[in-house]
Amino acid sequence: MAFIAPTPPTTDNGDRIATTQWVNNFLGTAAPLASGKIWIGSVSNIATAQTVSGAGDCAVSLSNAGVMTFTCTKTNGVAFAASATTDTTNASNISSGTLALGRLSLTTAHLYVGNGSSNPADVAMSGDCSLASTGAMTCTKTNGVSFAASATTDATNATNIASGTLPTARLSLAPITASLGADVALNNISNFFDGPSIAQGSTGTWLVLGTASLQDTAGAATMQCKLWDGATSISSAIATTSGANQRIAISLSGFISSPAGNLRISCQDASSTSGKIVANQTGVGKDSTITAHRLQ
Repeated sequence: MAFIAPTPPTTDNGDRIATTQWVNNFLGTAAPLASGKIWIGSVSNIATAQTVSGAGDCAVSLSNAGVMTFTCTKTNGVAFAASATTDTTNASNISSGTLALGRLSLTTAHLYVGNGSSNPADVAMSGDCSLASTGAMTCTKTNGVSFAASATTDATNATNIASGTLPTARLSLAPITASLGADVALNNISNFFDGPSIAQGSTGTWLVLGTASLQDTAGAATMQCKLWDGATSISSAIATTSGANQRIAISLSGFISSPAGNLRISCQDASSTSGKIVANQTGVGKDSTITAHRLQ
């Protein structure tokens, strides 16, 4: 036997038995729930319809299908930066600014070099040179060959060549020649006056040859000449003219090593102050000439 209970109105708050129909009617009319809201227990422990919201950092919405959406623009009250939703682990997404060098990791005294994948790689300098952390580069080789000891020595200065023997093929053996450009007056019977001379340097062994043409315009005279370096006589000779304006030639030759000064022919008229070393009475310009050959 079935009992059918009467259904009270939804506004009834007495102690009558609630039927299924009453509950459905109550939920559908007396306790409606607006679209997008949820029941939340209040401080009085009563289910209360509320709109889902954030605590200030996010906006929260709920569809009537139960889909909840959080739209957050802050964290703990601080607004998100533009990169909050950008994948900055991908460098191509970093579109502005310059990364400070302090953010780059690079081993002491190493440098970045593009590798086969076109990416910078941390490598040490090697090969002909090395690199210090100050940026100073030190090279001890060229094209894989170590520098010789002379690499930092001025070998254009012969005094810096301290060992070995230079082959004679490396020596310039071309003769050095000079001729007197103008007559030289022998106007003091006590002095020698320099005629033709050359600047050959102070090293080596030399063969020196020369001729001085002489004349005294006053009369017969005794003339003497010497071939020397200003300190050491190599060769000397004496000759006498037969009368005024008569010319004689004195030829000298000899060897000298490590000359102390310019090689030269110097002459003296011991008879009068009217003598001279002649430069060009022949018209050829070689009347008084000196030549030196370096032998070694």
